[in-house]
Amino acid sequence: MRLCPDEKGVNERKTDKMTPFYRAIGLMSGTSLDGVDVALIETDGRSHVKPLGFLFMPYEAAFRERLRACFGKREGTTDPLVREVEDELTTLHAKAVAAFLKQEGLEPSALDLIGFHGQTIWHNPAERETIQLGDGALLAKLTGIDVVNDFRTADVKAGGQGAPLVPLYHRALAAALPKPTAIINIGGVSNITWIGGEGDDEILAFDLGTGNALIDDWMLRHAGQSCDRDGAMAAQGVPDEAHVAAFLAHPFFTQKPPKSLDRDVFADFVPTLNRHCEEARSADVAIQSAERLRGIRVLCAADAAQLDCFAPLAMTDDDNVSFAMTVEDGAATLTMMTVAAIAKGLEAVPAAPREIFIAGGGRHNATMMRWLANKTRLPIKSVDELGWNGDAIEAEAFAYLAVRSRLGLPLSVPNTTSVPAPMTGGTLHRDRFLKRMQESFFPARSKMGLLFLFLIRGIQSLYGRNSRIIRRG
Repeated sequence: MRLCPDEKGVNERKTDKMTPFYRAIGLMSGTSLDGVDVALIETDGRSHVKPLGFLFMPYEAAFRERLRACFGKREGTTDPLVREVEDELTTLHAKAVAAFLKQEGLEPSALDLIGFHGQTIWHNPAERETIQLGDGALLAKLTGIDVVNDFRTADVKAGGQGAPLVPLYHRALAAALPKPTAIINIGGVSNITWIGGEGDDEILAFDLGTGNALIDDWMLRHAGQSCDRDGAMAAQGVPDEAHVAAFLAHPFFTQKPPKSLDRDVFADFVPTLNRHCEEARSADVAIQSAERLRGIRVLCAADAAQLDCFAPLAMTDDDNVSFAMTVEDGAATLTMMTVAAIAKGLEAVPAAPREIFIAGGGRHNATMMRWLANKTRLPIKSVDELGWNGDAIEAEAFAYLAVRSRLGLPLSVPNTTSVPAPMTGGTLHRDRFLKRMQESFFPARSKMGLLFLFLIRGIQSLYGRNSRIIRRG
């Protein structure tokens, strides 16, 4: 273990209680499938947190589709194609780490640990199942840095939801904020951390519902865009209130928190594109005026022949509601679904928060932020107003959780995942040869032990990381 490195090197700096600081990288690949977030923090795994750097590496479109094809694969890496994608995903994460180290001018030896979340492809806590793609041993081998992954399994196996896992990091970040407060992450899925104080009984966290994932899927499929940038498409449309009401009737919203969900739980509520309208649009059929009335647009008489293309489709046999919509109305409806889910979730917290701070990609959606403020009648702010990097928080959280895992501290508590008791977790992948050597000849955390590690890592830097003697895995 190395103690609190400063920006130029590794120094033995400690807190007043002689608690060591660690320098850890967190890696996050979220349900939005946009790429890898890399974040570096300094932490003691408890109350001390200092963000030090961030990098985002986007996925190429072709890989994004290969990864998307793994969703719902309950068999996991026993499927050869899923295993192949896992290896590719892990290699891309290693490249992201290398790019970050180059950006920051750091060597791998300056880091203590990597927290590697991986990519969730299956999450069913009711059956005590969760799968995150990502080979921790391979990442350790490729980067030369100890890796902790598999953060969710222990919680799920113990009867917890396995999500969300970021709340304890939120609590550390928000220590100085007036309470109660709430931090809402709008990523692919949206979730909330309500904080009333410092105790485990003064925090409540749970998934709220859909976030950006369905909007992103809609935009990619029907507009050729990766997201609804600034909410511009939604702003041009009108939400279908009947569709939103049907969405809110889903059983998930009657469950008591803590609770979690899979990215695709609400896939049946993605609207149907009205292709007749889109064909009419592309043929330059002029729609001179329109207004919404009970899900049907009333057009000017000159366009009356197009009226039927705006009528809602009938409910399907399996009772899934599907309405035919334009691209704009579909984006607006999906955006309002996220807003309505958040507003619904706020009804379940112990007390109204003084302020709500939004993290994740959703905070960039001006339409969503405006509608959320109107819907909740509460102060809605971006976490950036606190000086936090809202794009980095989830990655930072898994760096923090990796350190907590190494220290045997809880990653979740009953009020965050409904796990029966505070639960640690994670799997460590490290240099087995070096670990045996150090433990055989030097006491843990001794000066000689640290000197041994520095010496070996100097040899690694000089001769490369493929030498058999220093090989990981």
